[in-house]
Amino acid sequence: MKIVFLQQLVYEWQAPMIFSAIAKSKGHITIMHIVSNPRHAAQYAINAEADLIVFASITSGNIEYVYACAKEIKKACNIPIIAGGPHISLYHDQISMKEIDYLGIGEGELTFSALLDHLEKKIEIESIPGIVYVRNSQRIVNKPQYVINIDELPVVDRDLYYKYFLLRKEKVRMFYSGRGCLYHCSYCCVP
Repeated sequence: MKIVFLQQLVYEWQAPMIFSAIAKSKGHITIMHIVSNPRHAAQYAINAEADLIVFASITSGNIEYVYACAKEIKKACNIPIIAGGPHISLYHDQISMKEIDYLGIGEGELTFSALLDHLEKKIEIESIPGIVYVRNSQRIVNKPQYVINIDELPVVDRDLYYKYFLLRKEKVRMFYSGRGCLYHCSYCCVP
């Protein structure tokens, strides 16, 4: 399966890199396109003949980009589209799913891995943790499941971004060595 990640901002997000590593560990091909114009981004995805389009690390500032890209993609073909990130996790009940097939809520690693298995007809969608989908015009929300031991996750795939010179020459890299938060604010999506 060929998986295309679309992103608006020139930045090395952790989620696409870990998702790419998960996909590659299952034998899939991954491609990143960082394109600020939604029409152009959609065209890149369509031309790549993707089997899945991924919008990861979506914040409130770029949800309109996701909508615009998804609309253009669905005009041309019916490639499955998933979006996830903080905005999606917090507002999944308000996100339009007209052109988006799946929403990932909570931590995405287990959700993304299971979605790949589902798309290969290995498991049913009902067993995917942290996924939102529509069936018979009804939005179904599967409860998120969290990674207990991050040492069990594959090493992030930085090559996903290294085709971009600006990111390749960057001298500072981000690494996560833990998850979660010490505080339990009622308005936050972080467990």
